[in-house]
Amino acid sequence: IEVNPLSHLNLPQSTYHAIKDAATTYPNRIAFKKLLTGSAEEQPQILLYRDLIAKIHQTANLLHELNVGKDDAVTLLLPIIPETSICLWAAAANGIANPVNSFLETDHLVAIMRSGKAKVVIGCHPSIESTSWPRVQAIREQIPDLITIQLGGDGKNLDPGVIHFETAISMQPDDHLVSGREPQGHDTCAYLHTGGTTGAPKLARHHHQAQLLQCAGLDFLLGPQDPSIGLLGIPMFHVGGAIVSSLYALSRGGTIITLHPNGLRDPVAVR
Repeated sequence: IEVNPLSHLNLPQSTYHAIKDAATTYPNRIAFKKLLTGSAEEQPQILLYRDLIAKIHQTANLLHELNVGKDDAVTLLLPIIPETSICLWAAAANGIANPVNSFLETDHLVAIMRSGKAKVVIGCHPSIESTSWPRVQAIREQIPDLITIQLGGDGKNLDPGVIHFETAISMQPDDHLVSGREPQGHDTCAYLHTGGTTGAPKLARHHHQAQLLQCAGLDFLLGPQDPSIGLLGIPMFHVGGAIVSSLYALSRGGTIITLHPNGLRDPVAVR
């Protein structure tokens, strides 16, 4: 990699284009097998690549409707489920994805979101994972003008002003980006925070090109992986989850198995 100029690697234009290219090439391949309990008897929910890119388009178009632009961050307090990848790469296509750890203190999360100028926060219904939504509610008390989306549930009995994710994206086009935006390699696609072990967590800026370069490095290290099947047990606020386990597989037509919403933190996933 270091011998050749970056331009010789023929990287896709952006993370959005990388996943879209894979979906165009392998529309009927399985992108995700979703497990919710991790039991041996559970039948996984299947998401094909053609459906993956459709949901990324719908989610990105919802964010565009909410006036999320190139320099706006979308904070994700979501567990390890396929919808988290959908939201992350849709946010990166339209603006800047900001996945965060819901186990951080509320004040730390608020500081991260203010630093990244987050316009939208997406959390999940307690039936999927228990820590996300209470944290979103606590954040809203400190940032009352935050646009708030709840993923999962039936959309009933929502807090005032909260948008139900599944209902909202169902009304969006699924075959293109309404914004017409063409993300570029040098554009910021994500803010990922540090662990905070040496003080308050800090934001690290990621560009599309940098994330795709890491995927190219994995190609060099691992060799051809066509098709690959990988396990996703690392949170998406970690580069190991977002890039190594998610983007790398999805940009190459691989299949991801999500072990449990809590990932490797849950005993069921490591038994």
